[in-house]
Amino acid sequence: MAIRRTVGARASQRRPVRGRNYLVLAMTSVVLPFTLVACGNGGGDGGGGRGSTSLNSLSVDDLYTEAKDEGKVTIYTPLNEKAMAEVAKAFNKTYPGVDVQAITLGVDDLVARVNTEQRGGKFVADVITEDGIHTSQLISINALEPYTPKTMPELPEGVDGVPEGYQSIAFVTTRAVAYNPQTLKKKGIDPPASLEDLTKPEWKRNFSMTPHGADLYTSLIAAMGPDKAKDLLERLGANNPRLVESNSQGITQVQAGEPAAAVSYGTYAAPAKASTPDTVDFINLNPLLTVPYFQVLAKDAPNPAAARLFINWWGTQEGQNVMIKATGFTSVRDDVENNPTVWDPSKWSPVFAPMLSMDEYNAKLNEYREAIRVP
Repeated sequence: MAIRRTVGARASQRRPVRGRNYLVLAMTSVVLPFTLVACGNGGGDGGGGRGSTSLNSLSVDDLYTEAKDEGKVTIYTPLNEKAMAEVAKAFNKTYPGVDVQAITLGVDDLVARVNTEQRGGKFVADVITEDGIHTSQLISINALEPYTPKTMPELPEGVDGVPEGYQSIAFVTTRAVAYNPQTLKKKGIDPPASLEDLTKPEWKRNFSMTPHGADLYTSLIAAMGPDKAKDLLERLGANNPRLVESNSQGITQVQAGEPAAAVSYGTYAAPAKASTPDTVDFINLNPLLTVPYFQVLAKDAPNPAAARLFINWWGTQEGQNVMIKATGFTSVRDDVENNPTVWDPSKWSPVFAPMLSMDEYNAKLNEYREAIRVP
């Protein structure tokens, strides 16, 4: 398996949280520094010439036969190198002879790279993993092909507005508030029970948030409506949160003792608590603010059969359990081994961030940054 290192992500976005081995997402959510233009109709260096749509009807066994002739699959993903190495090893145990080549990119860098490559007539990616906002951007520039794998997990209630052919959920992330019990005891602050608690006077400058939180804002809107969501963010902003470049960095700082808490992801908080329980605990938000990531087929994929084979495998019970173990993220399947401290719909009701157009995304990001007083 070939793994290429993160392109375009800052070092701080890759800083490990002391815990398990899945420090994975380069979660930059900034306004893209270019105008997305619809990509051409292919015909460049890529493949996809073997009747892309005709492959859609093939069985998984027939896809594997074709994929072995292609010999590899290239995946553009925000998941880190170590996680993807574990994924590749498991995939090759089931499907030997198809080399997995993973290129790790931040979510914005991924869109920028695909846009640049395809506009130049270059088609490299076979499979792309992206959140809903950026998947929507890729659809809008004609950078993807619709494909519905036979193993696609059923869309959970509340995941709306996703076009057919792009609905295969790779994993979801969930919002949590992590805190340092020792620091809170020294400061005489009670542990938070909700996001609302961070608006209390004693929390002023005692928690962190990332300035790249469009997904937090849009999932809050889904949970409580636009007016209440904006009001909550403004009251959080009035408490002068410390700004961190990534959600994993927020957890690292909590482990170190300052600030006392961080608005982050359960995926990062759970392993930190497991490894350093004296310095990290966390609460899941309820409703549970949830962001789906999708596994989609790149336009004119050079290895179209291998791409479909990988997408199908990823959605199986086996593939999803491998994903959970390798990354710590959550599956929407109900027959897998999710971390019960992070995902239990009977305790925390998930509310999903919607897909947005790029204009909607930029508008919400700007509103979010203004509300929490990003300089």
